[in-house]
Amino acid sequence: MTTTTPGGTPSRKAVLFCPECDHQSPPGGDWAVSRQDGDRTTLECPDCGYTLVSQPRFCLLA
Repeated sequence: MTTTTPGGTPSRKAVLFCPECDHQSPPGGDWAVSRQDGDRTTLECPDCGYTLVSQPRFCLLA
């Protein structure tokens, strides 16, 4: 979903920012997603490699 800023340019409501290099992209954008040891999911900046998120991978049992 996009909104319009006071200057008239559209902006996204959900944007992730890299604190190291200021890269920005929506959550489903160009971030590098990887799985480590099969039990963690890691989201990294494509420009500088900074790890934004590293969390357990949750599995639903049926």
